[in-house]
Amino acid sequence: MTSLSIIAEKVKDAVFQLFFFGAITKNGKPEKDKNEFTLLAGFVVEEFDDKKISSSFRCVALGTGTKCIPSSKRRKDGCVLCDSHAEVIARRALVRWMHEEIFKASTASSPKTSVFVRDACTKMFKLKGNVKLHFFISQPPCGDAAVFRVVKKEKEKEEEEEE
Repeated sequence: MTSLSIIAEKVKDAVFQLFFFGAITKNGKPEKDKNEFTLLAGFVVEEFDDKKISSSFRCVALGTGTKCIPSSKRRKDGCVLCDSHAEVIARRALVRWMHEEIFKASTASSPKTSVFVRDACTKMFKLKGNVKLHFFISQPPCGDAAVFRVVKKEKEKEEEEEE
């Protein structure tokens, strides 16, 4: 197994650990005996020790879902979540988690517990040098991310056949 596939396995394991065994309720989870499924997406923080020899993985944001509300069902006041695809929900959770981490980094009592540090020159926050952020999704995203790849492969196949 390559080092990249080992990291990928650890990222997947961190997401599955939170989804299947974490504090998330059973409500809305797919049931295997009913042949149900859902897409799962998550963001995982990898933190290295001081010597960068070993690292720990923890899922900090998680999302499930496959739906997008059609425009006919959307509200003009914006009170309905329109896009509930797994990767969108996970990103929203990540942004919330990042805000909490930045607050910790800017608080005198707990800056060391945050994954962020303030850059001395720019005064902006950035990930600490021993931290990496990984994204996991159980299936490739739908929509434009999937469509263009298929179209490109079909064009390449047609060009090969013409030659």
